[in-house]
Amino acid sequence: MRKNLISIIAQQGIEAIDTFKLITCLRNLLRIPSYLGHEDDKADYVSKELERMGVEVQDIILGPSIKRREIFGIIRGDGTGKNLLLDAHLDTNWPVEGQEETAHKAEVEGDKIKGLGVGDSMCALAAFIGALDAVKRSGIKLKGNVMFLASGDELGQKRGAKILEENLIRADACIIGETTGDFDIGVTHTGKVEVEITVKGSMQTLLEGYGEKMGMKPVNAVHRMAKVINIFDEMVAKDPFFHQKHPRLPGEGAAFYIGPVIGGNTGYGSPYMKNTNIPGEYGVATPPPIWCKLRCGARYWPGQTAEEFVEVMKKWVQKVQKAYPGFEATVDCYLDHGNSTIDTPVNALPVKVLQNVITYVRGREPQLIGCVFSTHGPFYMRNDIPTVWTAPGMLRFGRPDEYVTIQELVDCCKIYTASIIEICG
Repeated sequence: MRKNLISIIAQQGIEAIDTFKLITCLRNLLRIPSYLGHEDDKADYVSKELERMGVEVQDIILGPSIKRREIFGIIRGDGTGKNLLLDAHLDTNWPVEGQEETAHKAEVEGDKIKGLGVGDSMCALAAFIGALDAVKRSGIKLKGNVMFLASGDELGQKRGAKILEENLIRADACIIGETTGDFDIGVTHTGKVEVEITVKGSMQTLLEGYGEKMGMKPVNAVHRMAKVINIFDEMVAKDPFFHQKHPRLPGEGAAFYIGPVIGGNTGYGSPYMKNTNIPGEYGVATPPPIWCKLRCGARYWPGQTAEEFVEVMKKWVQKVQKAYPGFEATVDCYLDHGNSTIDTPVNALPVKVLQNVITYVRGREPQLIGCVFSTHGPFYMRNDIPTVWTAPGMLRFGRPDEYVTIQELVDCCKIYTASIIEICG
């Protein structure tokens, strides 16, 4: 029964997977650091692997520095079939506490492969490379093109996908290697936007405690930022923007989060240095901070926009300003860049193919799910490429015990291999 779910040539492609090479590839990827903004060494490795297997390779420069680049590979069909785009990212976060010593050892413990990024996109990256290798080794002639982007800057502004959008990338389907639990199919996700709130203060003396006792009225920017933060609970509870619903997203949104706060003064040096007379931007605790910056953001639901979030933030910050005469604050959007929502039709080509392939490989019918994170999908959807994502695990990254099982890695490669052949074959 399960054999009828995919074609005979797709089964042949799966049989051509080299498990030893697949595991080796993943462990090699894990041993090469590729923190956001430093993807070049891993890009070199991916480029050489693709060239070694006979895949046509193109470097894509992300910016003026040659150290920011990504790799685009293509296996060309005869032009009579459908084209597929595959996408996984090179960049990772930095090691979290407790992971510093093991992040790049690529240790195998029992049935688990551990390492930084393996719970995010490194498993998918290796599985895509293994799938392309299997297609080449099988000798199967494709009708359509299969394209593969090993992207940079995915954890940042997603410049890599934006370049493909600007270059008018075209395909009939896209599969992204992002986590979905037990190989469910991601079809819906939130948008991503972040703002920086700046609060200004003032001082009549460098000695805040002295000034207050002498009748002066210094304005401590950090203290005033606390009043802004304190209103956020009310904002999330009362503003309709944070109470949208979607059948595939959990609870209500948008999901609001607070990031780093920093503030200070000048003239007293770095607050991290004791007894210093080196001028600096921040200052020690003695003078009142005359500026304070807070970064915060939201993952907004389908039907909402980044612009709406910015206006909501301005409205609630203005409430604080009105309560305190002379309160100076600004709200500036620094992260949007097309990171909008995605809601792929459930009858789209990659959905139908993955439903059959995953059921064949895993022995269970996958669910269609939504995720409170962002992918490259919106950049491709704007070029009319129906996009979905699937990979093992969910929220294993950012943990000291980040891992993927060997069986998950192998099954991931099988799913990608069969999908390539079913769409492009």
